[in-house]
Parts: sequence; C-alpha cells; structure tokens
Amino acid sequence: MIWTPVDGAGPAGQFHATEAVNWLRSTNGAGVVGHTFSVSVATMTVTLPAFNCYVPNGSGVLIYVAYAGGTVVIAASDPTNPRTSIIQINSSGTVSEKAGTATAETGDVVEAPMAAIDSDAIAVLKVRVGAAVTTLSDSVMKGRAIDISDASGWRLVGVNTAEATMTSATEADLVTITGLSIPAAAPVMIVVNFRKSATIAQPSIGLKINSTVVLNASAAAASGIGSFSVENEAENGESVVFLAPRRTNYDRGLSGHYATSGPSNGQRAVVPLGVSALQAAIPIATITDVIIRGDSDGTNTLGVQGVYVYALGI
Repeated sequence: MIWTPVDGAGPAGQFHATEAVNWLRSTNGAGVVGHTFSVSVATMTVTLPAFNCYVPNGSGVLIYVAYAGGTVVIAASDPTNPRTSIIQINSSGTVSEKAGTATAETGDVVEAPMAAIDSDAIAVLKVRVGAAVTTLSDSVMKGRAIDISDASGWRLVGVNTAEATMTSATEADLVTITGLSIPAAAPVMIVVNFRKSATIAQPSIGLKINSTVVLNASAAAASGIGSFSVENEAENGESVVFLAPRRTNYDRGLSGHYATSGPSNGQRAVVPLGVSALQAAIPIATITDVIIRGDSDGTNTLGVQGVYVYALGI
C-alpha cells in the first residue's frame, strides 16, 4: 500500500500529494490518450483543447471521456498570498479548477499547497495563481495530464455485482450497466456469472448493446450467450463475450464461449459463441449500455451476479 500524505506548503516545484495521487491513478489506466496539450489563457480564463481520456468513477471503474474542448475560469486571486490550483476533469467530462489554499511564500523557497482532486477525476494542469493578479500568463501553467497511450490493455469500464433473478418465461432485461462511453473502434470483453435453480428447462441469457438485442435469450433451447443442460438440478457457470471494433461492413464481429456445471453432471463442454446466432448487427456507435437479458421457464430461477465490461485501450 502506498500512502499519500495531506498536501502542505513545501519547496518550490515540489511533487505535491495530489500529483502523486494522479500518478497512482495512471498506473490503473487513468489518464489521457495520445494528446498534444496546447493551452491558452486570456485574463483568468484558460482554454483547453479537445482530448480523450480514461477517468475513474470513484468506484473502481474507468470511464472513457471524449472532451470536446472548452474553457475554465480561474477564481479570483487572494490579495495577499499565492495559491497552487489544479485543473481536473471528472468522469462526467466536466473540467474545473480545484483551488488550493492561499499561503504565504518566502521568495521561491516554499510553494503553496495544492488542493486534492476528486475521487472521480484526473489532473490536467497545475496553475500557480499569484497574489493580487488579475491576468495569468502561460508560464504559470504546468501540464499534469499523464499520457497512457503506451499503456494499452484491458480496462474495466463497467461493473454490476448485485444479483438479479427472474422466473418469467418471457425474455426481459435482467442486468443493465449504463453510463458507458466505449468508442466503436475499441474491442470489448464482457464477463458474466449466471445460474439456474433446478428443473429440466434450459433458461438462458442474451445480450443487448444500447437498444439493440444482439443475441436473444430463450428457454426453449440452448441459445444466447449462456445456457444450461437439461439436468434437474442447480447449475452455474460463466460466459465470456468478445466484440470486435465496429465499423462499416464490420458489424458482426462477436465470439466467445460459455460453460456451466452442476453437482452430478460435472463440467460441461465449453460452448463457443458464433456469429450465426446473431439476431442483429452490433451497433456501429459509442456503446453506452450493456444489458444482460434472461428467459426462464416460469418456475426455474435464473440468476446473474457479476457482470464485468472491459474495453481495450486505444
């Protein structure tokens, strides 16, 4: 465990506790993606360019944010002492100033403390706001955005660990993960844990992306992204689904597998998922919602607990 102390005044140019937190978040995949960061300033207004980034949501999940560019108005300076501010972007795409406490400095021996960034944000710029200033210059701004372009890999961007169950014989949404922002060019992996209570029926789970049902769930026969044997006993298992990047003429790239087992039937064979089972093309659009659908037989309990959505860093 790495501990970051409460920030305080220190040597000029010191590595603030906030900057240490920002660096730690980058090791978990949070940061900007492939940017040339050129900012401008007019009086107390900072103009930021467009950039893409992954930002934590405060609950262990990374949110992809496509920031279109904009401005941040820096709060008025203290009449007596300088302060060290940080410009942050949060998981909702809002950019704001976190103003540090104005603190007396002796020449350049000490530097005013920096405010902490929010739990659902990353740092973009460090801004030194001098005492009694009404206009900022480029020289007081230092980039603090960490480029994670070379740290490509699977990033957890959505999760739901609460169990959802159903007994209905009518297909319906079972678990919904919303608030995603996965670009069409990013590969996606979805991991699901699911179970049935008993009976010889074959309840199954399906997949909906945004508002499009890609794979139906049906209790009539093995289908969807996960199903069971016809043994009259409780079973559980897992499903892993991969979505390829979605582009024009390339909108059916789905593969994966599922496997379940029960007390007497042991491990069933791993069942592959194939594009022939698709009910509809995968949307060529930003993925905002991943929904696991279910269909039971009216008496059997179908359950899902643990849905994880990953996007490959681009």
